[in-house]
Amino acid sequence: MVLGSSVAVILIFITFLSVFLIFIERKIHQKRDEDFRYIAESIPQMLWSTDEKGQTKYFNGRWYEYFGISVEDREAMTHWKSYVHPDDLERIIDRWNRALDEKKPYENEYRLKGKDGIYKWFLSRGIPIFNRDGKVLKWIGTATDIHQNKEALRSRDQLLNLLDQEIATRKIQARELQCAIKTRDEFMSMASHELKTPLTSLHLQTQMAKKILEKNGSSAFPPERLQKLIITFDNQVNRLTRLIEDLLDVIKINRGSIPINLQWGNISELVTETVERFNMESPEPMTRNISLDAEKPIHARFDRFRMEQVIYNLLSNAAKHGEGAPIHVEVRAKSSLYEISVSDQGPGIPLEHQKRIFKPFERASSSRQISGLGLGLHIVSKIVEAHGGRVGVKSSPGLGAKFIVEVPSDGPHFKDAVEYQAIGKTIPVEQVSHSL
Repeated sequence: MVLGSSVAVILIFITFLSVFLIFIERKIHQKRDEDFRYIAESIPQMLWSTDEKGQTKYFNGRWYEYFGISVEDREAMTHWKSYVHPDDLERIIDRWNRALDEKKPYENEYRLKGKDGIYKWFLSRGIPIFNRDGKVLKWIGTATDIHQNKEALRSRDQLLNLLDQEIATRKIQARELQCAIKTRDEFMSMASHELKTPLTSLHLQTQMAKKILEKNGSSAFPPERLQKLIITFDNQVNRLTRLIEDLLDVIKINRGSIPINLQWGNISELVTETVERFNMESPEPMTRNISLDAEKPIHARFDRFRMEQVIYNLLSNAAKHGEGAPIHVEVRAKSSLYEISVSDQGPGIPLEHQKRIFKPFERASSSRQISGLGLGLHIVSKIVEAHGGRVGVKSSPGLGAKFIVEVPSDGPHFKDAVEYQAIGKTIPVEQVSHSL
């Protein structure tokens, strides 16, 4: 009887002790939860926790403040995915599911839309909490605002990109400058040679004539010989004059304007006169063989001096490259424009060089083979453009070249409504409307 009473007392004590321990354990967990929530609400970061399956159980007050939601509206926080940027949501879910499966810490960067409607970047990190048996009890994590850092990095990347572009541009400019310097040096060398050649020849002829005159007197120069000497002097002076005029024209072109004096006239007549003058002035016998096929008359509105310059330069180019073969010139009226073509039977121009030859100081042949500054075709193209026309070339290697000029018969048309009626107006090339 006594033994039974003792066992009953022991059982009652054990039961009481068990209840007491459970009560103490709950108090400890409650205290821990209270401490956790106190800490969670005290930190500036956005803190979250989930159960072992990843279902959200808690968001601290920073989340509600950022989204502009009342703390009492717990239901709204179950729709947290609606605040994530659409481009980031799939990546968040994939990484979160992988962390749950692998039971490893989670980390991700994504954008959240705040109460002001603006998306900002956050860094989210979470870790699993295990029990003694290695089973995940829950997950705890934070979301830290890194928007300023992201923007700073983006600005830095943009600045670096701009810097790279600037460096690349400067390198290109440096290469262009080196090419320009090289072109300038080559041009200066070529120009000095071309300008010096007629002067040297003129000087030698003058010195020789002076010595002969001093030795033999005026009888050494009969009329025929004197006339030949004068023609030689005149040709050298004309050559020197043309070189200087080309240089002056290029300066005007580089300034953006070419003086154009528009007048009505007969372009066929001008071409005929220019061919005759070219035959008379040119010292090379090869240039005497020029055939002309010109419709008469062709009335047009043009600058007589400038169009004569165009024809003369094309003839000079054909004579230099034609290797003594005949040159053929044609003038045709075509609807509202007129066409001038100059054909030679020289070595021809490869297709890859046909645009380049209209640039200043450019040639299809080596500068050592052909005299001149390499400005003639460039000046031709700019004068023709100032008349509202265009110039091109048809050529193949070994088959010669045909340069074709097409110009509106009534002269250039202007982009603004100003019509240059007066003589001597300077027409900016950029104001000319090219309607061909």
